[in-house]
Amino acid sequence: MSKLAWINEYNIDVPDIDDKMKALFEGMNRYLEYDDKRRKEEDYDEIGEILADISEAVRQHFAHEERVLAQFHYPEIAGHKKEHRRFVKKILAYRRVYSEEPEKIYKDSVKYIKEWLVQHIKDDDMRYAPFIRVQKYLNDHNAQSRRGR
Repeated sequence: MSKLAWINEYNIDVPDIDDKMKALFEGMNRYLEYDDKRRKEEDYDEIGEILADISEAVRQHFAHEERVLAQFHYPEIAGHKKEHRRFVKKILAYRRVYSEEPEKIYKDSVKYIKEWLVQHIKDDDMRYAPFIRVQKYLNDHNAQSRRGR
């Protein structure tokens, strides 16, 4: 399985969100290290722990991202949160099945997580990015105007 590479087109230019997403990519790449050639039965516990770490990192990232969206009153926040919840539920389902049948679920989980993360950034995160950048600019400009008075 090829690793997830962070490329410039994934930057939404909201540094704290970009940094957290890069960390998710790093966690996912730890998971991907156990491709078909290297994965052995004795690796399953460690792989399961990595999947647990990914699910926790995802929840923390989503919570942070949703706080930022709420702070700036993003009008499509409800749909964005719904997508996040759907992804978290899927990850939790993978974790449950993984604990019983690790070999069966590994490839499916890798494919789903990789595709979902990239697609979510390209479609959903890129949709809110300009809105947040403008709102941050306006807040900064208004704060400077108040200080200049």
